[in-house]
Amino acid sequence: MVGPDVAVGHVRFPVESLGAAARYAASFAAGPA
Repeated sequence: MVGPDVAVGHVRFPVESLGAAARYAASFAAGPA
């Protein structure tokens, strides 16, 4: 992990959101691919 939170552009995602973001990314990758 990068740190306590991940900065993407001007948006910061707290650690608590990383799990949800990972599931979203996984479902997005598994869907169209």
